[in-house]
Amino acid sequence: MKKLNGKSYFEKSDIVEVQKKSIFYTTHPDDENEFLYLLDDAERKVVVEGINALSNTLMWEFTSETAINVQCIDRCYKSLHVHSGSMMEINEFNLIPFAQLTSYCYTKLENWLKFKGRTIFFDLLQKCNK
Repeated sequence: MKKLNGKSYFEKSDIVEVQKKSIFYTTHPDDENEFLYLLDDAERKVVVEGINALSNTLMWEFTSETAINVQCIDRCYKSLHVHSGSMMEINEFNLIPFAQLTSYCYTKLENWLKFKGRTIFFDLLQKCNK
């Protein structure tokens, strides 16, 4: 990480390192993200897809920059947001009887899991900035 004019800038290697930590965190969560204990391997892979999606978006920024600041990371994070009506938390999903589950329910759960992955990654980047 670089400091220029009192502002923190992340280099490509910083992003890659935090991405690795985020993926490791999905299998070793803390109490803040207890939902990760409830996930099976397939659902955990979807969380990792969310982490990778934000990482890929940030990597695109490095095509024109050598380092990116927190505002750029925040903009990239927000650009991947999905409307909350298109997401369903896992606890809500688990309450639906199997016979009533539709592909739309699965899509909404996937959107939520990817959102949680992006949020985990974003939060770890924020912690590195402090």
